[in-house]
This record gives sequence, structure tokens and C-alpha cells, in this order.
Amino acid sequence: MTSPFSFFTFKILLGNRLPISAAIIAALTICLFPFTTWSQQAGRETKITSLLHSRKIAIGETGVFAIQVDNGTLDEAPRVIKAPGLDIIFQGQNSSLRILNGVSSNQTLYYYVVSGQSAGNFTIPALSLNVRGKIYTTKPASLVVFKRKAGDLSLDASKPYFLRLTAPKTALYVNQIVPLELTAFVRGQGSIYEIGAPDLKNENMIIKPFQRNVAQGNLMIDAYEYSTAKIQGSIFPIQPGQQVLQSANLRCRFIDRSTRVGGGLRSLFTQTITRTLQSNSLTFDVKPLPSEGKPTSFSGAVGNFNMEVKASPLKLQAGDPISIDITVEGIGNFDRLAAPTFLSQDPKKWRTYEARKTIDPNEKSDGVVPGKSTFTQIIIPLGESNELPPFEISFFDPETEKYVTRRSLPIPLEIAPDIRPSNSGATLSAGGHSSGTGSVTAPPSPNFDDILYIRKNKPHNRSIQASLQHRPAFWFAQVVPLLLLGWILTIALLRFAKLKGLGAKNTQTKIDYHQVRSGVDASASARADYYKKIEECLNAWQQQNKQPLDSQPDTLKAGFNALNSRCQWILYGAPESDRHAPPTEQETTEARQILDGLSQNLTSA
Repeated sequence: MTSPFSFFTFKILLGNRLPISAAIIAALTICLFPFTTWSQQAGRETKITSLLHSRKIAIGETGVFAIQVDNGTLDEAPRVIKAPGLDIIFQGQNSSLRILNGVSSNQTLYYYVVSGQSAGNFTIPALSLNVRGKIYTTKPASLVVFKRKAGDLSLDASKPYFLRLTAPKTALYVNQIVPLELTAFVRGQGSIYEIGAPDLKNENMIIKPFQRNVAQGNLMIDAYEYSTAKIQGSIFPIQPGQQVLQSANLRCRFIDRSTRVGGGLRSLFTQTITRTLQSNSLTFDVKPLPSEGKPTSFSGAVGNFNMEVKASPLKLQAGDPISIDITVEGIGNFDRLAAPTFLSQDPKKWRTYEARKTIDPNEKSDGVVPGKSTFTQIIIPLGESNELPPFEISFFDPETEKYVTRRSLPIPLEIAPDIRPSNSGATLSAGGHSSGTGSVTAPPSPNFDDILYIRKNKPHNRSIQASLQHRPAFWFAQVVPLLLLGWILTIALLRFAKLKGLGAKNTQTKIDYHQVRSGVDASASARADYYKKIEECLNAWQQQNKQPLDSQPDTLKAGFNALNSRCQWILYGAPESDRHAPPTEQETTEARQILDGLSQNLTSA
């Protein structure tokens, strides 16, 4: 309490010029000053509390233990807290400042990661901690470590946010692919803003990248509503035995719903926070692939696959390339699927090249959803044959637990003998080089006509009568080359400008397919010139056609590819004798049929 002296003191200090209302406010300030000072001191009283994020954690997972210090900081935070049956390791600290009803206070949280390796009830003991030389003691905390059941989310309903890692099956074979699902749970509807890329590693498993498309939704767990964000990936083990996929880390940005105003109401001014969520671990029982019944063509693929083989052209000469397109569809691990094996009874009759494998990222299989892979290969027949030998793939089916072999049917071919002329006394080797078999010519004898004569006597030197600068011939020799050089540069610039103008004009005009097509029918003395015109005709058709080649009928597409392959072979891979020889009547007939088909299916833009 304060006496009326305070009021009169203010009146005297201000020379009786203070209004009555102002004087009353000043008196109240003096009266309340001791109470305000006491309340601020009471608000800054040091207090230490131990906190557990959740009192239940599963084996192999981690929980959060925190030490909260109000209005102070620890002189030294323990790095490891000793508790029987538990591992408690320091992770970091965070400080904040709060002002409530004019009273300021600071708070510091010291975070620890808690984990247990066996199920049971454990106790985190009381801790004696120093703050500015004074000892404070926390209360002990109880923790239950349990073995989690697959798909049980009710045990996490007490947490405001958590992360779950699930797989449809945990009993696998080596190389068997299985989908993974990583789901973030945050309490409250529409709470999750965005999630980052997960951090998940295991040296005995191949973890495929998670998809970036996020599926969001809502879920009720024990009367609590959670927002969910789900991403999917896949994994397959490469080593047998019990393999533990450790917990994943995922950064998540969501609404902070912990801020409340007086009366327990939520604040209207929500803010987002970013936290790193940690998931559970998964244990897989991986069985090795059986050795009994393993085919020789088996390359490690696990799943169930079907194969389709297409070849073009089907009518050709020996030595012409055949384009092979193989499509493999099914459910399984396409990464371990090798190119189909070419089953040729006589390898000397065929020249094969390495197949190229293509997997569309949008058509990958995760062990549940079917996928597709394509193989393209070039095979050249070296002699006459009436069919293309079959192809074969082998894989292990985890459902039947047996090896399966798929084999395609032989494809009928019409291969005519190679009537193209060849170099006399030379045969074409497997690498495309010719090896002579005729008579061996004698090596050339050396000719030393490049040695110049060396003068041995003393040369005769004549004196110059006048300096070069005073001779007219000197200046004539200087001026004439300069004029000639200027004339050459002028012509070059004019030609360059003319070519640039013609180039700009040509870029605006399109090559007419029918005009180029008419030039192909003209007789050509050399096969290289003939196929050069065909190549120009094919390029003109692609430029002028409105629809791409892939949308054309299969027969037209196969003819185009076959004719294009023959052009590439003749122009860039055939021997000089084949390039300079005239085209045969069969070649021109087949080319004419393909070009006429392209002309009928030409749709100009």
C-alpha cells in the first residue's frame, strides 16, 4: 500500500500543473510497482523438467527424451544418460524466449535419442543437473519397449506426428522386388505442407528411388484425425539371410498446432515448422535361389515374364541385317533381366550384335504392378536359311518356387543367296575386313630418290648493286599480292553473303517427298548413289509427314526400318565392291514397294 503522500509528491514535483486523472494514474503505478517487480522475479524462477515424447517405443525404433530448463541453461549437458537396457544419446539443444502478460521467460530444451534392443519396462533415472552452480533434480521417467506388429498404428496415436515404413511381404528370395510405402502422419486435417526425399540406406539391398508424386489424405486413429502424405518405392535384396532395413528419415513441413492462447483456444495465427521424422525398421527373411533346376540361360531375374519377338525384313539376301524387337512384359525385377538368348544351332550361319535394353521409367514393375522392357538387336544371316531361330529367357517364379523358361517360335524367312560381286581372292572376315587368299605380291624395293645433292665446293656470292627499297620491282612485288589478296577477300565475302541468303531461304521451304521420290526411279550406275537417293527420300518423308513413324501400321514401319537399315549398311558399312556395283532388280523392286507404301500413307501438315 502507498500513502496519500505519493499523490501530493507528484503534485509538488510537477508544480501543481498535473491533471487530477494523470496524478491518479501515477499513484497507481507507484502502488503496483512492487507487485510487478515481484511477479517478474517469480516468472524468472529456474525450473527443470524431464519429458518423454512417447512412453512406448518399438524394438529397433527410437524415441525422444528431453530436459526442459526454464529461465536458465545447464552448466554442462550430459552426452550420454546411463539407464539399464536403454541407449540414450545427446542430439542437440534449442532455446526460445517468451513474453506472457508482460513477463519474459526463456526456455532451453536438450534433446536425446532413446532406443531399446529388447522388450520390457525400463526406467530413466532421476538426473542431478547444475544451473549456475545450483543443483536441480529431475523426476524419473518410465518407458515401455515392445515388439511391433505389422500395420499396427494405434500405438502411435499418442504422438502428434510420426512416420511409418511398410512392405506387403517380408519373406523374400534374393533379387525378388517388393514395393515399399513411406507414410507421414501429422495430427489435424490438412496439416502437411510438403515432404522431402527420404534417406534410406542398406548395403545388402538395392533401394529403388521413391516416386515424387505424393498421395495425401486423412485417417482416423483412435478418435484422432491425422493428415497423411504417402510416397512409394521398391527394394530387392541381393544377399540371403535376415536383412534389417533401418529406419528412414524424412523432412516434413507441417502446421504447428501446439500454440494455444488463454482458455485453451488455438491461435488464429498458425505457423509452419519443419521436422525430421524417423520411421520404424523392417526385417526381411531372405532365402537364396535354389541351385536345383537352374537353366543355363538364367541371369538372376525373379518374377513372372512373357516375351514377344518381331523381326524385319522377312525377305532379304544373305549378308543383309535383320532388325529384332523383343518385348518382355510381366511382374518382377526387370533390372536383373538379361537380353534373351539367341538359340542358333549353327552359330557360323549368323552374325549377332549385342542387344540394347530399354526400360521406360513409367512402366517399371515394383513386384505388384506389371512392367515392360524392350530389347533391340541386329542379326545378319551369313547364308541361306528358311527361318529365324527362337529366343529364350529364364527366370525364377517366387509364387511357384520354380525356374521357368520361355521360348519364342521360329520366324519364317526368305533368304536368297548373296549374288553381289566380291573382290577376287578376298573373303570378308567377321569384323568386316577382307582377308586375301590369292597370290602374294612381292614387297616393293626401296627407292632413295628423296636424297638431295649436297654441295661441297664454296658458293659464289654476288654483291647487290642497290638496296631493295630503291628498286621498282620490289614495290611491284609488294603491291600486286596485296591487290590480289583484297580481290580474293571481296569475292569470298560476296559468296558468303549469297550463301547466307540462300540458306535463310532454304530453311523456310520444305523438301517435297514426291519430287525426291521421282529421282529414285532413275537408273543408277552404283549402288551407293542409288541408296543415297533412297536415304534422302526417307528423310523427306519424315519431315513432310504429319504423323510420326511410330503411329504408322506395323508393316509400313517394318519396311521403313528395313530400308533405312539397308541404306546405312550400303553407305557406311559395305565393302567398296558392293558400293560401286549396280543395284539388283530385286533390290529396286523391294525399295519401290516400300516407297510406294510410304507415299500412300503420307499425311502432309
